[in-house]
Amino acid sequence: MRTLFGFLGDIEELRLYPPDNAPLSFSSKVCYIKYREPSSVGVAQHLTNTVFIDRALIVVPCPF
Repeated sequence: MRTLFGFLGDIEELRLYPPDNAPLSFSSKVCYIKYREPSSVGVAQHLTNTVFIDRALIVVPCPF
């Protein structure tokens, strides 16, 4: 996720829930990304419905 969204701007913070080392398996995950520049958020939203590996991404802004 860091590589994919890193092309759109400098990432200040990235968190993935549940983490990759979670003991249980989950069908979907949530990734919170905080960009250094707010303008990168608008660009990232253009990735909505893009298939990444085998799932469609849903990108929505989240106020911190």
